[in-house]
Amino acid sequence: MKKLIVGAIASLALLLGFASCSGDLHDADLLQMNYIIGDMQNSGVEMEVNGNVSTYTFTYDSGWNAWGGGSGIFNFKVLKVWDNWATAGWGPDSATEVVLNGDGIVGKQGGGQGNFVCKGLVAGTEYVITATTDKEIVIVTLTGPEPKPAEEAVLDEIDATTLSQPNSYIEIKGDSWSDSTVGKYFFNKSGDKYVAIIPFNIAADANNSWSMDSYSAWGKIGVGDGTTVKYADKQFNYVDGKLNFDATNNLAIPEIVTGTKGIITITVTADDCTVVPTLY
Repeated sequence: MKKLIVGAIASLALLLGFASCSGDLHDADLLQMNYIIGDMQNSGVEMEVNGNVSTYTFTYDSGWNAWGGGSGIFNFKVLKVWDNWATAGWGPDSATEVVLNGDGIVGKQGGGQGNFVCKGLVAGTEYVITATTDKEIVIVTLTGPEPKPAEEAVLDEIDATTLSQPNSYIEIKGDSWSDSTVGKYFFNKSGDKYVAIIPFNIAADANNSWSMDSYSAWGKIGVGDGTTVKYADKQFNYVDGKLNFDATNNLAIPEIVTGTKGIITITVTADDCTVVPTLY
């Protein structure tokens, strides 16, 4: 009788051992997204993993642009392993935009549409990307607070009052030297003034696309980057070394010609907005 009991216990232990082994094999085969890579960092960043659900919690920075994003746009892929792309990541299979608090986007290894893309993110706001796997696919969602309705900040004057608002900028939309200074340049506080710096470096053989012999440019001054609550812009006017909104004369600086480099300093005070070129 004792031998029968011992034999039964041994058989049960063997059966439980097989069950445990089977479970371990199942866990080992479970598809998990362990890393995320994208505009925030051009290498794998660990995700928080719970079974087949992985999450990445982040506070958005509008300067994240390792993959060409920035200013409210965030491109990314999710990865099983990070081995410098020896193993392909998971990208979108059809639609690419992951809409805030919207339906999940399906992705496959390698994908067919490039990167997952989030748009309209607000700097300083916390979001969560969730990647849920199902066999060989992944379903990606984005959750977070809905952005506030836009409140347009109207600019009537170029002065320290209007440009003390966050993300104030001067944007050069086009210039005579083949768009050499096109871009957005933000104002930074310096005492009771606000200063923006526009660098320039005109090659000796540069083409003046406006058929001029010196620098001329047009653009706008505004507040915000299109993803924050406040946003406004208005085309500037240039006269007597100062910027205002009275008309639409181009910013003309005769000192900037071929073979010159330096900076254009835009200084805003309580009374006016001056433009001073410095050649190196």
